[in-house]
This record gives sequence, structure tokens and C-alpha cells, in this order.
Amino acid sequence: WGYMNLGSAWLCLDSLKEAEEAFNKARKINPDLILNLYRLAHVYRLQKKYDKAISILNHIPEIDTNEASAYYDLGVNYQSMRNQEEAHRYFAIYKKAMTEECIKQGPNNAEPFISLAAAMARLGEIDASQQTLQKAINIDSTQHLRFAEVLCLQGKVMEAIEELEEAFEKGYRDLFWLKLTPDLQILKYDTRLRDLLDKYFPQ
Repeated sequence: WGYMNLGSAWLCLDSLKEAEEAFNKARKINPDLILNLYRLAHVYRLQKKYDKAISILNHIPEIDTNEASAYYDLGVNYQSMRNQEEAHRYFAIYKKAMTEECIKQGPNNAEPFISLAAAMARLGEIDASQQTLQKAINIDSTQHLRFAEVLCLQGKVMEAIEELEEAFEKGYRDLFWLKLTPDLQILKYDTRLRDLLDKYFPQ
């Protein structure tokens, strides 16, 4: 856990090589620590080492068959490699899992609906994604960061920025996830996001 948290700190400083080294040290101590494997895979993706990320993500369902998020992240990596066929296959698997989760958890939990909306957007099902996101908002209107992620995937950048600002105003300060999540990728070089980070995460 110490090395995993060290890697997370390095990532917040945009020191990806150091983050990779720390996560790999944690992996040597506990090869099946799933949270660490996800973080290492994200670092590999950020370094464009997609094959390494994919190898790690393929191992996660072998440890725990309930880890559907691995399929979403596999889709992200294949999409980054411009392998749309494989990306579509994994996003479809994740969509099916989240559809089942929505039924299982019922209409009072926004999280599976947000995740389902993200999968739909990744699959190009924008109308369905918008409708599903609205269901999530109707259930719990406070999940501003998650809404921003889906809005980015839908191409609604201005609305996403507004949701992020709302999240920051209400106290959201998870810089680690802001740097890690692939769903905000479209904002990576957006000066509006940089201005918000400078405002709410002063040096």
C-alpha cells in the first residue's frame, strides 16, 4: 500500500516514470492487488504503452470475475490504438454488465446509469447515452465529476466544464483521479480546465 500510494503521489506530479516504478514495486509485493493493477495500467496508457496496459487489464478478471471495469479500460486502450473492432467488443461487454447492474441495483442508484451512459457514448450511441445520463441526474444530481466525464464523451465540452466547476465549488479535490481518468481526455489541453485547476489546486 505504501508503494501504491507513492505511485499515486508521483502521478499527481505528472512523474509517470516514477509512478510506474512505484506501482511495479507494489506489484512485486502483491501481484494480485487489483487497485494497484488498475493504477499501473492507467500509467502505461498515459505513457502510450498500450500493450503493457492491456496485458495487466486482461489479468484482472482472472483474479476477480466481477471486475467489469477492466473491460471498459481495455476498450479505452484499444480505442487509443485505433483498433475500433476490439474497442467495440470490450465496450459492449461492459455495457451489458452495466445494464445488468442497473437492473440489479434498481432505480435509486445513479452510479450504474452513469457508467452505462459512458459505455453507450464510447459505442457511439449518443442519444441513448444522453437519455441514460439524464436518468442518473434525476436520481442524484450531485455527481458532477462523473457527469462531466460522460459529457466529455458525448462531445459536450462546455457543459462538462460547467459540471467540473460545480464539483470544485462543492469541495471535490481528487487531483489523482482528474489526472487518471481517460474520460476527461478531451480536456487535457483545454485552457479552461487548466484555469480551474490553477484556481482550486494552487501551488
